[in-house]
Parts: sequence; structure tokens; C-alpha cells
Amino acid sequence: MVKKYFIAIVSVLFLSFSASCSHFTPKAVETPSFRKWVSSGDIPKIIAILPFTNAAGLEDLGQLVRESFYKHFSVRDFFDVEIKEIDGIIRMLEEAEGRDFHDISPKKLGEFLRCDALVYGRVIRLKRIFFLIYTQMLLEAEIRIVEANSGKELWTHTLIKRFHEGGVPVSPFGIIPTAIR
Repeated sequence: MVKKYFIAIVSVLFLSFSASCSHFTPKAVETPSFRKWVSSGDIPKIIAILPFTNAAGLEDLGQLVRESFYKHFSVRDFFDVEIKEIDGIIRMLEEAEGRDFHDISPKKLGEFLRCDALVYGRVIRLKRIFFLIYTQMLLEAEIRIVEANSGKELWTHTLIKRFHEGGVPVSPFGIIPTAIR
């Protein structure tokens, strides 16, 4: 009887630890509307990914999501304006205009950045759940692609992405890094 319970407990623990060791590497999400937009003949040639606003409250999160989005776009059939170049031009424009780049028309931004489309992004929230050796994060962001010349919205999507991570410490010293990962 005791042996039966022992085997059941060991089995449950083994399955729990095995599941927590799995690692999920997220792929970039391509919604049907994005695929349709990309496959249409009207896609712009040069895209500028503007700084993302961050409503989630975590420092530098907007920049991290922006860089991730930039990497996703750089492997596509677009020419992209380098992030450092965009940031420098935006800083100059904001000083000259005396206002935030969000208040500057897409046409003017497009002229200065020499691009056909602008990508606006906003990180809405980041939620983290920790449970001993398992971590789950939920990231929600809103992405808009606007034609620079006309200001017409080409594509918009609210993206919700989950990331899972966990691990089993293999030594007593590995407990802390595994738990705080």
C-alpha cells in the first residue's frame, strides 16, 4: 500500500519536473491580415519602425519589443531604416518642432526618414507568473503600419504572446538561478 502511494507520488513529481523543463521558443505571429497585406502588391518598399510606447511600466520594454519586431521585419522583402538612424532623426524633429513625434504627421516623418511606411507600436501590458521553477509571461502589444504619404492605416493588430520557461536544478547551487529565471 505504501509502495503504491510512493510510486504515484514519484510519478507525479517526475511528470511535473519534466513538463517544467520544456522550453518554448516563440515564433513571430503572422496573422491572416498580415499575410494578406504582405502578399498584396501594395506593400511599401522602405519601412521605419518608430519607438514603441510602453504602457506596461517596465523600463526599456518598449525598446526590447521594438528591436524584436525590427528583427522580424529585417528578414522580409522590405528595406528598413536602421533604428539608430530613426532615433536620431526623431530626436532632431522633436527638438525642431517642439513636440512629440506622435504629434508629427506621418507624411513629414516619412519625408525625413525617407520611407514609405511607418510602424507604430505600443506595449500594453506584461504579466509575469512565477511558480518555483516555472515562469510564464504574457506580453500584449498593439502594432500599426501606416502609409507615410497618405497617413492611411495599412495594417493593425493587437498581439498577445505567451512565453513559458522552467528548469530543474541539478545541484543545490542551481536552485536560486532556476527559481529566479
